[in-house]
Amino acid sequence: MNIPDLSLNCFLFESFHFSAIKQGSNSLTGSIPSELGILTSLRIFELDRNLLEGSIPSELGLLTSLTSFELGRNSLEGSIPIELLNENFISNIEVYGNKLSNLIAVDGEVICFAGGGEVYCDCSDDCLNLEVCGCEEARSCCSSISGHLTECILCSSGKIENPDDGYYNYMAPYHNCQDHSDIIKNDLKQYGTEESCDRAKLEFEEEGCYCATEECVLCASGAIENPDTYLELHSASCQEMSNYILRDLIIYGTEEVCDEAKLWFEGVGCFCSGEQNDDSTEDFEVLRRNYIHIATPRQDDTLQPQT
Repeated sequence: MNIPDLSLNCFLFESFHFSAIKQGSNSLTGSIPSELGILTSLRIFELDRNLLEGSIPSELGLLTSLTSFELGRNSLEGSIPIELLNENFISNIEVYGNKLSNLIAVDGEVICFAGGGEVYCDCSDDCLNLEVCGCEEARSCCSSISGHLTECILCSSGKIENPDDGYYNYMAPYHNCQDHSDIIKNDLKQYGTEESCDRAKLEFEEEGCYCATEECVLCASGAIENPDTYLELHSASCQEMSNYILRDLIIYGTEEVCDEAKLWFEGVGCFCSGEQNDDSTEDFEVLRRNYIHIATPRQDDTLQPQT
């Protein structure tokens, strides 16, 4: 497909308040038509990973509603027009992998040579992307600005249950659950604090993305020192409780709850071979003050907050 074909439909698209052009990895050739600048309702503009040549039209600076502007991995030349370099817009530009040069200096952005041409590195946003922010000046800037921020890891297990599930909302600047996770992780400026990361985790699940659960293995050694010890309160032996917790991924599939279960396990007198800790009693007392009991094979309740 030749990219000028898109310009033939611009006026039609605008009449319907067209909100997205998503034509990445589509073998498009030619140059970007300046007529696309009339699509002022566009929020998503993605023509990355094609065979586009020529320059970036200044008319695209009229697209002030954009949340995603991706032209990476083409063969575009020249600079980025000044019309596209306002404070709200530049953070949404992705142009890595072109032949751009003579980029205009912008406050808060470091210019690096990467992927065959010049790119902008936002020190408070892109620092985890070493393709873009790999140059010495960018690394120095990143250290000074984002040293107090941390990556927001949406899944403590490190795995997403449905990474390829796609989004049908064209307003979203990501395509699937894996993209969503990667964007959150890289965006230290917006999600680098504990509070903002917690909000992102809620949003992640609301979008239908789920973290893969992990089995809660109470004994790293794989063996219980006293498997037959019977726990009267729970009507089960140490081995039975270990097996139950291992199987119940819904309740014990997160790192936080599994860690609490390990403390409880040792606190009630079940010990892992070669792992008994003399300090466990004190740790368990802290846990017991906050939680009444743990789930057993004969009851559906789990660690219940004390009221």
